[in-house]
Amino acid sequence: MDTKFTPPLIVLFLLLPTLAHGGYWDKISVTTYNIHSGTDASNTSSINSIANALISTQADVFALQEVSVKFAPPCGDNVADLNSRLWHAFPSNYPYSTFVPSETRPADLFMCGWGQSRRTGNAIYSKWPIIETWTLTLPTTWTPRNAIGAKIQRGSLQFIVYVTHLQNGDSRASDRLAQASAIANDVASRSLGALPIFVMGDFNCGSTWAELQPLRDVMWGPPGPIPPNADSGIDFGFFRPYSSVSETLFPSSASDHKGPVRLDWWFWVN
Repeated sequence: MDTKFTPPLIVLFLLLPTLAHGGYWDKISVTTYNIHSGTDASNTSSINSIANALISTQADVFALQEVSVKFAPPCGDNVADLNSRLWHAFPSNYPYSTFVPSETRPADLFMCGWGQSRRTGNAIYSKWPIIETWTLTLPTTWTPRNAIGAKIQRGSLQFIVYVTHLQNGDSRASDRLAQASAIANDVASRSLGALPIFVMGDFNCGSTWAELQPLRDVMWGPPGPIPPNADSGIDFGFFRPYSSVSETLFPSSASDHKGPVRLDWWFWVN
């Protein structure tokens, strides 16, 4: 498990002993993970391992990509399987969720047999009530893509989580640029006051690549997004407004990605 802290957080931890009177530090954690339709890199069903990998991050919210439904046996329905697994795993469950498919794919012969298809998309699971959701249909010249937005209520605090899966392929940077711009425009339209916003996902590119400039501009601006852990690659998150944050990669072979990545936002409660 590897953690990267932003400089403000280091300062705050150093000052913590002197600030401890009259309040306390709290945090909200959001984990992103591409679950590869409930299979590992060899296309072997791994839904329990995926659930365990997510649970190990102890996040408040899961922002997931490649969540598929309507698999034929033996693949099963990994939304239901994952939801059931999480429901029984924690004393604090994840009873609030939203799933929006973005495309229908033909079945993989080795995964589900002939003649079956699956719908795959993004999903959010939350410990806290989801009070509003919306879906962005992202521009594309290739496979359909979307982003889900969810406003979540934790006590008196509201925050927004987006989850997305941008277009893959080095030759499709223009698609990713258009998709990042669409998300950035929606973020800007909803950024009232200092409402905390997480944008999590599989971006299919590095956080400093040119096609993500619209998100860097609307989220933190300079110096850019959370620096991703060197091992997390294309999976990471952005946070707004600039604050005390940390990012942690939880290495796992449960999916075909390097593991869940958790973004922690720390804030002071009086």
